[in-house]
Amino acid sequence: VNAMAPDRLALLSTRQMAALNTSAVANLTPEQIGGLSSGQFAALTTQQIAALRPEQIEWLAPEALTLLRSSHLAALHPDTLAAMTVEQISALTTGSMAALSTLQLAALTPAQIAALESADIGVLSLAQIAVLNPLQIGALSLENTAALNSRQVMALNTGAVAALSVAQLQTFSIADLAALTTGQVAAVTAEQISALDNLTIAQLMPAQVGALSTEVMVALSLDQLSALSSSGLAALTSAQMAALSTEQLAG
Repeated sequence: VNAMAPDRLALLSTRQMAALNTSAVANLTPEQIGGLSSGQFAALTTQQIAALRPEQIEWLAPEALTLLRSSHLAALHPDTLAAMTVEQISALTTGSMAALSTLQLAALTPAQIAALESADIGVLSLAQIAVLNPLQIGALSLENTAALNSRQVMALNTGAVAALSVAQLQTFSIADLAALTTGQVAAVTAEQISALDNLTIAQLMPAQVGALSTEVMVALSLDQLSALSSSGLAALTSAQMAALSTEQLAG
């Protein structure tokens, strides 16, 4: 099979394709892979899909990937998935994204993450959201961060929270921000907190206020400090109080 010209391989029936052993599939040349029809590719078994190598996958036509079943996508090695082009990632169905393992999702490049649509983000499980790294989070469009629901926001790891741009953070709803855990709030940066309006600051829960780092406390404007609720002010720790400037305390 591996000696066949791509145009000859393209003549194999779907039944013949499904009969190839995994070694034969793994040894197909990129040109042979690129010559497969959508139907031939869709006929491959889960075991055959799992045998595909990174240098092979990028030769597949994006339209062939639209026929991938969720079980097929889940069978791809993370390195093979990471080798897909942006066009190929964009061709995957929304349902397929939900089938990705956490290892596969963590392997996606920032460029691939940027190619995801809001509907793709919406189907990601909490476990999948939890493995997104800072570079991946930074690649999310504003439409995608706005598409995160409160439970997904709560699932973000602290590195991901700290990596959110000001513009991304501003796409979160009041409910999203209220869902942040104290661990996540502790990861919020001074730049991020400075961008929050007074209404948002006023909605911070006492436990969240008490979790703010001293660096963040120093960055709070007088208006933001005034916006803290009475229960929020009461939740300030001695370390936070000591970090405030004379002007902040007087304000």
